[in-house]
Order: sequence, then structure tokens, then C-alpha cells
Amino acid sequence: MKFWTTLEFKAFIGTIDGKDHVDKVFFTTAYLIDMRAGEMLAFQWKDIDFGSSEIHISRNLSRMHSKNIVTTPKSINSNRYITINAKLAEILKFEWRVSKSY
Repeated sequence: MKFWTTLEFKAFIGTIDGKDHVDKVFFTTAYLIDMRAGEMLAFQWKDIDFGSSEIHISRNLSRMHSKNIVTTPKSINSNRYITINAKLAEILKFEWRVSKSY
């Protein structure tokens, strides 16, 4: 598996339009905490605990028979808590939450 370096991520994120908060927050979150695509797509505001600086991963979104299906993770280890840093917490609070209130 190949991962982006910090420089590669910064180059990529810099190509996203500054007004497109949802995409910017989506990719920044995925990069910083290494969530899988299905986990990111099932991610909800209630999964964030700002008091303990954690995100709870407990769902996965997949596509079956032309329908989106939200399920629990396949393995017990996939159901987990991921610590987030203050910068990501700030991005989630002030960029994602604000952009979702339209």
C-alpha cells in the first residue's frame, strides 16, 4: 500500500477550491486519521467526542444492488476510537459543521 507524504497531501489539498469546505474537510480527515473510504462515507457528527478528542468508528458504507448500505465494521478491531489532534478538531467544528448548516 502506498501512502502520501505530507508534501504530496499539501499539493493535493491545495487544488481544492477554497469554497468547497466539505471536500477539503473530508480529505483532510481521511489523511490525518487514516479512515477507510467506507468509514468516511458513514461518518456522522455524533461520532465525534470533542471532550476526549476522539472519533468513534462504528459504521461502514458500502454499495450493494445500486443501494447504499450502512453496516457495522467487518472485524472487531475495525470498531475503534481514533484520537484526533486539536487542529483536526478545529477543522471539524468550524469548517465541516458550519458548511453542513446550510
